[in-house]
Amino acid sequence: MKSIRYPLLIIVLTGLILSGPVFSQTAEEGSDAATADSLRQGIEAKNAELQKILEERAKIEKQLEETGELKGSLQKELQTINYTINQLNLSIKANQVALEKLSLEIESLNGEIKRVEVVIENKKETIGKLMVELQQKDRESFIITLLKSRSLAESVAESQSIATLQSDLVASAEELRVAQQDMIQKSKEEQTKQKKKQVEQVTLVSRQQIVQDQKSSKNQLLSQTKNQEKIYQQQSAEL
Repeated sequence: MKSIRYPLLIIVLTGLILSGPVFSQTAEEGSDAATADSLRQGIEAKNAELQKILEERAKIEKQLEETGELKGSLQKELQTINYTINQLNLSIKANQVALEKLSLEIESLNGEIKRVEVVIENKKETIGKLMVELQQKDRESFIITLLKSRSLAESVAESQSIATLQSDLVASAEELRVAQQDMIQKSKEEQTKQKKKQVEQVTLVSRQQIVQDQKSSKNQLLSQTKNQEKIYQQQSAEL
């Protein structure tokens, strides 16, 4: 009667193989590597650009603080509005760069996820083949082995072969588990980046609206200044 001596191992490995989503087919590795390098360079460039914008905004904020120390006047209010608009424009630019950077990071993570999916698919295929081979060897009972008139050396070699298969199977299963955990982690990172991107987009729209409000205030202030100038000129003409 045929027997299988490793039912628990087979069940666990089958669970690993069946778990997870359906994976896409592999792309060319050279192209993937070039794309990954390009994305990495793009992200670094956006980081440098964002840092420069933040430094410029810090200067504007300092100027805005210094303006606040001046005595109250229309000129002071106008200057404050100008600095505020400049500060907001830099913040908007920072939002736009951050959005571009997040898009690159998301694209990079998606590329990494696809590469891990390929690794997982390959590991599943390897495990499947090892399981079939191990089961085939395991089904040969000791009696069948004797009927084949195998020598002791052949029997030892067969045992070593089965042990090697088991070892390879356990190693492949561990590699598969690690790859699956890696994919889960990268998927979570990608979702986090997507949420950050949504927040940046909302902040961008809000700041753009504030800039429009500030520009309206500036126009009103300029109009008020012109009216006061006209009144002054009229009063001077009457003297």
